[in-house]
Order: sequence, then structure tokens, then C-alpha cells
Amino acid sequence: MKPLQFVSFNGLSFLSKNIKFWTRSKDSHTAVVDYEKGCLIEAWGSLPHIHWRYSDFSAHTPGTPYEIWELKVEDEQYKKAMHFYRWLADRKFPYNYLGVVGFVLPFFTSNGGFFCSEGCWEGLVFADIAPKDIPGWKISPDRFKNSIQLLGAKLYNRGKT
Repeated sequence: MKPLQFVSFNGLSFLSKNIKFWTRSKDSHTAVVDYEKGCLIEAWGSLPHIHWRYSDFSAHTPGTPYEIWELKVEDEQYKKAMHFYRWLADRKFPYNYLGVVGFVLPFFTSNGGFFCSEGCWEGLVFADIAPKDIPGWKISPDRFKNSIQLLGAKLYNRGKT
């Protein structure tokens, strides 16, 4: 068994507050911890240049509260999930702007990319950890955190950037 780790951020910035409003979430952002490479994998950047990339906690507003959640999975599932997340970052996969709008106007679902919690969810689906019948564009940061807890994730750490 290997642990997949995800970070839930309760962002403080103007953009984070807007994301929390639009997605009706306490959390504004979700990232994957790639502890083998010593970094985060996340949909990050400045508008309009947000895409999936390798990053770290220093990219976030100082003092931002976060929680790290750990989900123990089979070794092969871990490899598949991390392959998916690294593939997103290596290709600078685009951000799904329309998907975030879709939390309010549900006829918008995707512009061909993944927003943060959507990409994290799709990696779990790809690795046969999460159910395939829940589309990633419906997974807000809060719903992601609640869903991985239902899959067995436990709180690993809590802090501030």
C-alpha cells in the first residue's frame, strides 16, 4: 500500500474567495502532493494563464490554511494515479474555466481542461480508485475532500502556508 496525498486549501486571495463563492465550498483549491519529487502538482497560475504544473506551498498566499489528506491505495493504483497527475503537469494541461462557471450555470461543463479538484478526481478514476459514474466537473474542492474521506482518506497534517 502507498499513500496518495492531497492538499485542501482554504484560500485567502480575491480569486480564492471567488472560487469558494462560485463552487459553494469552504475550500478554494485542491492539489496533489508528489512526495517523490518533493513538490505539488496543481492547476495554478495567474489569470488567464492557469494550467497544470509542478509547484510548492510558497506559490500560495502566506497564511493560507490547508489540510493534507492521505488515501492509502494499492501500489499499482498509486503508480497509475501519479502517472496521470504528472502527465497533466508535464503537458501543462489547461484549466477548465467553464467547469467552474458550471457550478452556477450547469449547462457549462468543460472547455477541454480540468480545474483543480476535477483533475484530482479524474486521476482517481483513471487509477480505478474512484467511481467512474461521477463526472469530475461536478467535483468542487469541498466535494473532493468529502469524497476521498468516503474512500478512506485520513487527515495527515494541517497548517498554514
